[in-house]
Amino acid sequence: MENCVLYEIVEPHICKITFNRPHRGNAMLVPDMNELFDAKLQQAQDDDDVKVVIVTGAGKHFCSGEDTRRVPIETYGLEKGSGCRSPSVCAVFAAPMKPSNVD
Repeated sequence: MENCVLYEIVEPHICKITFNRPHRGNAMLVPDMNELFDAKLQQAQDDDDVKVVIVTGAGKHFCSGEDTRRVPIETYGLEKGSGCRSPSVCAVFAAPMKPSNVD
């Protein structure tokens, strides 16, 4: 998990924090990646030599949001252990989503 958020000094006074999950569009694994990101920001803040922080994502995406594969089922209005109420709901949650207007 530690390598999901990278910290490096790229030039004097400049650090780069990189979300490093390009295979998932740099989607955030909550709460783990939030805590790592906060720790990296704190590291930059504590370093008196750092004057600029660049936040970026590995690969072609900056961050696609939260990785919903780890979101509790209760978030979707379902009860744990109850299964899906309809096949269409199951398909929506299980299928990766890709915007139709993106090449």
